[in-house]
Amino acid sequence: MQIGQRLSAEFLSPAALERLRHAIGASQAGVPPLLHVRVHATDDATAQHLGDQILALPWELVVLGGQFPVERGKLDVAREVVKLGAQGLAPPERPLCSRRSWLASTRTS
Repeated sequence: MQIGQRLSAEFLSPAALERLRHAIGASQAGVPPLLHVRVHATDDATAQHLGDQILALPWELVVLGGQFPVERGKLDVAREVVKLGAQGLAPPERPLCSRRSWLASTRTS
């Protein structure tokens, strides 16, 4: 709990925490809001290192109201590196396979 509390306090502004609380409260059942952690790629080695460190933080441990919303299925986390001028990914051709459905398919094979 201490790591999550410190992560929330040190890296998320009070306004960002309030937006997360509001998004979680307003989300529809089964569709958690997304905490999108985005860094912009650069040629500067120091900035790259800092970006890597930010992405490596355990964002799944963010604490809101004394609870871990990711653990409770109330919030999802995505990490992204943006490179200016890089071509984006094409939309997926089919839904991504969750670990649960993948495990079920391997047991029936």
